[in-house]
Amino acid sequence: MKKRIFSTIAVILSIMLAGCGGNTSSGTGQPTSSAAAEPAIETAADSTADLQAIYDKIMATQNGDELVMLPETSPEIIDSYYAGLSDVVLTQQLYFAAPITGFACEVMLVEAEDSENADKAEEIFRARIELGASDDFYPETAAAWQNNAQVQRSGNLVCMIALPEGNDIPDDVFAL
Repeated sequence: MKKRIFSTIAVILSIMLAGCGGNTSSGTGQPTSSAAAEPAIETAADSTADLQAIYDKIMATQNGDELVMLPETSPEIIDSYYAGLSDVVLTQQLYFAAPITGFACEVMLVEAEDSENADKAEEIFRARIELGASDDFYPETAAAWQNNAQVQRSGNLVCMIALPEGNDIPDDVFAL
């Protein structure tokens, strides 16, 4: 019963967060810009992957407790966890994390413009795992980052995935 309540709350919060985005759509399907709106990373016309579908498939493979993860789109918040990612040229990105910080529970998917930018994203993601694994204040969290976090790459697609104990990371998230 509690899982259903928390899942329902998570869905409602996700819908509410999605409705608070800075971009609004015009009738042409192109986002309209606003001086106050934060820049969004748009999906390129020649994009090779649907990052939301990849994320959904990752979550569908989980056998542990139901994970509650919320999307984050704020460039400042994302860059605070993935220092330097704002300098990488991406055609799209998707970031989900636990609603409470301090857990090894994140999925970050990006498509870089080219292999050089994919290399940079991969390096940043590995640094994120190393930082989490070196957390002396929360040894259980550090152990989760060491044992259940990894970076996967397929061409210009890069994924950093960290999941709590009892959840499994697929061997190839891009082949799901």
